[in-house]
Amino acid sequence: MLVSAAFILFTALLASADHGLPHNFAIPSIKSTLTDTHAKVAATKDKLQGPSSFKNTAVPWGASPSSRHGKYPSCSADQQIQIAKAISVAQRYVHSSVTYLKKWKLSGSPLYTRWFGAFDKNRRGLTVLSFSRLRTSLDKWTYECTCTDSKLVVQAHTGQYGIIKVCPGFWSAPAAGDKSAAFAIIREGTRFEQVLGTFNVAHGRSESLAIAMNKPDSAVYSANNHAYFSVDAYLEEPSRVA
Repeated sequence: MLVSAAFILFTALLASADHGLPHNFAIPSIKSTLTDTHAKVAATKDKLQGPSSFKNTAVPWGASPSSRHGKYPSCSADQQIQIAKAISVAQRYVHSSVTYLKKWKLSGSPLYTRWFGAFDKNRRGLTVLSFSRLRTSLDKWTYECTCTDSKLVVQAHTGQYGIIKVCPGFWSAPAAGDKSAAFAIIREGTRFEQVLGTFNVAHGRSESLAIAMNKPDSAVYSANNHAYFSVDAYLEEPSRVA
């Protein structure tokens, strides 16, 4: 009897539901609903922090003491330490460059003329801008250990500001000087439009000296000229010359 009563009640509920719902009503799929929700969450996340990338999470921020010198996706702990050291050297070079240029505000100097040609206040202004921006940026950029070109030391990802690709030549580069990893970081850093937007105007020391003498307007946009000047500005500080 209880079974019969339950059956009658169930039949009545079905009849009521049939009259209360439209004929084209469809119960949504749980799977499709979850998929749509996941897609919306992912889209919102992308808007807030950019598309997710596994390679960018290979070495989390703060993974090692050296991570305070920037982010190092795909780099080992030893590589991170070596990059951090190169950044520190580059920062010293850049600091010396800003100090030197501020000292010579109204006229040129042998060092300025050597790498940027005849003094011009507008060209000098561009060099001050370049090194001032580098000084506050080098330790905030991302250094990726993904480059496989054995001929390169580092390479700026000019299409994406603040991304420096560390290449095989980096690991065997000297610690200081115009063949160093620090030199290469400065050179490539000036290529970013947000720093200055330099080019490969001159290759090597001799070409860089020649272009400064003959085409100072081009020298100020030469990546190598900025790097050579920076190293020499550091070496010519009174504390090192004395």
